[in-house]
Amino acid sequence: MRMSAITAFSIVVTLSYCGTAKVEGYDCPAPNELLAGVSMRCGPQQIVGTLVAVPPLDRCSKSGQLDCVATGTFSAIDLSELKPENIKAGVTIAGTVGEYKPPTAAASIEDCGYDGQQGCVTSVEFPALAIVGLETKIAAGEIVGGVSGIATLNPPAHCFKNGQVGCLAVSSYPAVADYKFAECFLDGAP
Repeated sequence: MRMSAITAFSIVVTLSYCGTAKVEGYDCPAPNELLAGVSMRCGPQQIVGTLVAVPPLDRCSKSGQLDCVATGTFSAIDLSELKPENIKAGVTIAGTVGEYKPPTAAASIEDCGYDGQQGCVTSVEFPALAIVGLETKIAAGEIVGGVSGIATLNPPAHCFKNGQVGCLAVSSYPAVADYKFAECFLDGAP
C-alpha cells in the first residue's frame, strides 16, 4: 500500500490506495482515489482524480438544521412522520411549524342551562355549587342544585305567655311590635 499527501482547498488529505489501476508495472491509484481536479502521472499515464473532498461538518445546533452531524441534543428524525397538524400551534420541531390548536373549554362545552347540570360551563345564572352534605341542609321535598333535600324542619312551639320570643305566634298570643303595649293590652291593665 502506498500513501500520498495531497493539498487541495487548504486541506491536506492523505490518501492510501491499493493500486487498483496497473500501469506497466506501476502501482497507481484509481481516479476515484484522487481528489477531483488533481492529476498525477503514474508511469506513462496521467490519472485525473474524481474524489470530491467534503470538509468536516459542524455538529447540529438548532432544530431543522441541515448538513450537520446529529447529536444527542439535536438528533436525526424521520421528517415524513412529522406532521404540522400533530404539533401545537406556535411550536417548531425540526423546521416543521405546528398548526394544532386544542379546543378551548368555552368553545367545546356548552353553558349550563338547568339546575344540577354537569359537564357544562358555569355562569352567573347557574354558578358552581359544593353539594357534599347539602341534602341535610335542604328541606325535604325541595331541590337545590340537583340535590334533593332530606332535612325535616321542626317548627317552634306555640307561644303561651306574654313577651315570649322564639315561639310561633298564634291567635291567643299574636306577635306585637311593642312588648309593654302587648302586656297592657292583653292583661287589660292601663
